[in-house]
Amino acid sequence: SPPENSRAKYVTSKKLYLLCFIILSISGIVNFLSCCFPLLTRKPIFQCEFSPNVFSQCTANDVCNATSLSYYKDKALSTDNFAYEFDFYCSRYYYVGILGTAYYFGSFLGSLILGNVIDIYGRQHPFKLLILTNLILMINLYFVYNPLHLVIIFFITGVCSYTKSLCSIIITEYMQSSITAVVISISNSMFPILGFSVGIYYIFVNSWKSIVFILVIITTTTTTLSYIYVDESPRWLMLYKNKESNNELQQSLINKVEVRSFSYIEIINLKSQQKNLLIVSFLTFTSSMSYYGLILNIDNYVGDFFSNYLMTYTAEAMAIILSGYIADYFGRINTMKFFTLLAAITFALFEIVGGFLKIERFSYIFVFLISFGNAAFFNVLNISTMEYFPTVIRGSCVGLTNIVGKAATTIVPSMTTFVSHSPFLFSFFLILSVLVINYLEETKGKEIQDLVPELEKNREE
Repeated sequence: SPPENSRAKYVTSKKLYLLCFIILSISGIVNFLSCCFPLLTRKPIFQCEFSPNVFSQCTANDVCNATSLSYYKDKALSTDNFAYEFDFYCSRYYYVGILGTAYYFGSFLGSLILGNVIDIYGRQHPFKLLILTNLILMINLYFVYNPLHLVIIFFITGVCSYTKSLCSIIITEYMQSSITAVVISISNSMFPILGFSVGIYYIFVNSWKSIVFILVIITTTTTTLSYIYVDESPRWLMLYKNKESNNELQQSLINKVEVRSFSYIEIINLKSQQKNLLIVSFLTFTSSMSYYGLILNIDNYVGDFFSNYLMTYTAEAMAIILSGYIADYFGRINTMKFFTLLAAITFALFEIVGGFLKIERFSYIFVFLISFGNAAFFNVLNISTMEYFPTVIRGSCVGLTNIVGKAATTIVPSMTTFVSHSPFLFSFFLILSVLVINYLEETKGKEIQDLVPELEKNREE
């Protein structure tokens, strides 16, 4: 752990709360395209002339399947979004798939590249570069003029989505371990809160451009504050910037082991990290797969679209905030197992009741419970991930686990298309995760590591 005098560099009161405000705002907004993807790409509603001079409400499927039919888009019933503005339906619906692929491929590359970059160059400068890039993308989004431009924005925004993980790393390394779980939870809750807020906004103000305009203002403010107040992580700074320091107390730690950057291959080959890296990667895969298995299919599952959408993000916001407090009381392992099992059971019941028995009136309850359990699982896993890996390789390890999580997002669309009862498959992976969690160590109340234990041991020998 760091020398005692280095703790003076940890943020206190006013600066802590200001930093939290910045992190909370950025971590939510940078994922706007991801958390609101179902809303932004929902197919338009039409008015069709099924009888001469008589128009009635119809769907995109009606329009696409008809050989000769007069119709027009009904803005009063449709969601004003990318699909409505750029005609992403019928022969152009493939653009929705391209947008999703562009975003998730970008997030894959972002995790692959940036995880290692922040271990080499620190947290501060990459963080500021990412949020500035996100501001530029938000402004571009407001003035987007064709589908190709939109695809490029989705791709680069995907790269910048690593900002969310970086925020959790900054919190872990900036603040005392007794409060990191709660603060990370509040930070993570901004994702569903943003999704819920956008959903409510759409109900009253049906305009995607006005939403982007508001987000541009918020992002400009938080970017400015970040450039003024966010400093380098004291833990990273102590390890890398003080290697040539004359301070004997700092050198007593640094001299124990060679402090340098590690490649992904070297990290994977570190025996002290292999078990945690393998298990956390699998859990990240399961969490991502089950989450996107629900959220990307909201319009296909039983129940009303907007009701399911709002219920999902209401449950997520509640679960993420509560799970941080619960994890501090009952421990990370017990909390993860309980909520993962909850998600597994309700996923299976959701398919049995809605898919087999065709009973829709309980769909909202199951959507709420699945979202609640899965969001709590994700949040506590995110907290634990930051605590399992040493500072010297934390960014790279988070990047590696994120890569596995992004792989899950690429197979979910195919899985839900070709597996007729995919919720059972999600339930199976979640139950398997409950068993795997038992092989992790409890991190509650433990000081996070800065150096790789086996390399420090080798140096001492």
